[in-house]
Amino acid sequence: MHMTKPSSSPLSNFMFDIASDSFFHFAQRLEGDFPFLRVTQINLNGNTVLQSEHGGMRILCLYHGEGEVFLEKGYRTQEGDGQSLPADHYRPDDVEPQFAETLRRIQSGLDTASATAQPPVDAILRRWNESAKTFFGDISGELWRLLEQTKRPWSTDSSTENAIEELFHFHREVGFSTKTDDSWERIMVGDQLIVTENQPLRVRGNFRCFSLENVERKKTNPFPFARAPGFFFVLGGA
Repeated sequence: MHMTKPSSSPLSNFMFDIASDSFFHFAQRLEGDFPFLRVTQINLNGNTVLQSEHGGMRILCLYHGEGEVFLEKGYRTQEGDGQSLPADHYRPDDVEPQFAETLRRIQSGLDTASATAQPPVDAILRRWNESAKTFFGDISGELWRLLEQTKRPWSTDSSTENAIEELFHFHREVGFSTKTDDSWERIMVGDQLIVTENQPLRVRGNFRCFSLENVERKKTNPFPFARAPGFFFVLGGA
């Protein structure tokens, strides 16, 4: 049972005054610690196309203002575990029968779960629409809470315990949705954009962001846009 922990890096809370030299020191320190990174800053007022500057994977993190990003029909995302996706622009995948059966077993035995295991497990169940046969959102955050903040057994019932453990086999495969049209979507503080040479993004608005480009990583994260609070970094493969 292995998972990559969602990063709790202090970078996600890093704020700086654009008029001071604090960004320079931030960039200098980060590039010193991670030689494969190039750290820059963007102050946008209007529209542009964001893309790689050094041929690597570039992560842009908004820390002030807001704007919009253009996402095309067919765009795939595993978001929805935090902020709900707009229902008029996204269609969740049908639930695989095996995953649905696991969820049923957990639901029927939820009252046997421990006090610490119930909240993350219940959060997963709330994103399942049994009648519509859909499930949305990444479950990695809740599974990490089970590993990090609870103790085994998670349930006094062996069938429920086994079903909860089965969730760890599904977390990379479930919760996806597909965009049903081309449209602009709002971006704001805490949101993350990811671009490469072959995957630019059109944006517009009035915002500031800092940029981290991994010059050694050419392929992008499969999700070029992550809304807050799903904020984490993909620096070297995490």
